[in-house]
Amino acid sequence: CGCAIGPDVPWHPELYTVTALVRGPDGTTTSYPLAFSSTSTFAGDVKVGGTGSYVVTVVAEMPSLGNVGVSRTSVLVGS
Repeated sequence: CGCAIGPDVPWHPELYTVTALVRGPDGTTTSYPLAFSSTSTFAGDVKVGGTGSYVVTVVAEMPSLGNVGVSRTSVLVGS
């Protein structure tokens, strides 16, 4: 719905599980948990294995209501 997520609004960060799925140039996918960092923002550290094209898919889930959001982007890591 676009509502803010944060400790001082009705949509609290602990209601969500947010994960980054990173698919590397070799086709291997690694999952990284993301943590709440500021209003409507989740962040985490992602390690890549070297140069190449990576696909990052972020999945946000709200298990209590069965809501899921997905966003995908590509990142090119150079030498």
